[in-house]
Amino acid sequence: MNINEILKYEPKINDIIMHKDGSYHIVISELKQGSMVVSAMHHVNGCEPVAVYLNIPKTRASMIQGNQFLVRKTDESR
Repeated sequence: MNINEILKYEPKINDIIMHKDGSYHIVISELKQGSMVVSAMHHVNGCEPVAVYLNIPKTRASMIQGNQFLVRKTDESR
């Protein structure tokens, strides 16, 4: 993803956002208009998944910095 795509990123259900340390979030709700957060399950090795809220502007900034990466099962651009 280039910077323009990251700035327009809207999470979809089952998106996986990977972190450099191996932990990851799985998005479990759609982004609603007027909201800046989505529900997600945070998975860390050796621990039970925890329900959290992801702040999308912070996630986008972290993706631009290279600390997080998006993984999708399907690519809609093709």
